[in-house]
Amino acid sequence: MRWVWGGLVTVAVAVVVLFAVQNSSRTTQLSLDLGFTAWQLERAVPIPALLGITFLGGLVLGAVPMWVRSLRSASRVRELESQQALGQALGKDDPRAPGAW
Repeated sequence: MRWVWGGLVTVAVAVVVLFAVQNSSRTTQLSLDLGFTAWQLERAVPIPALLGITFLGGLVLGAVPMWVRSLRSASRVRELESQQALGQALGKDDPRAPGAW
């Protein structure tokens, strides 16, 4: 299975490199018109660079919320483990132990 994933990743990277080489001379003029104001880059941007920047931006925007959620989950796990350790240290018959209601 490892070889299959390695092969798929290799093919995907080859396709991206081929796309970048074939389109390296193509450019686009970026502009933003909001009606009351307009903005435009002075120089044209290569299309492969634009796609790379947007891909990385999307990756960051998708990864940050997942990273925050992971930190919260890890914090909650540590909290529950400390409660469990406290409960075991106090003993199950102790009314102060969590879950001994």
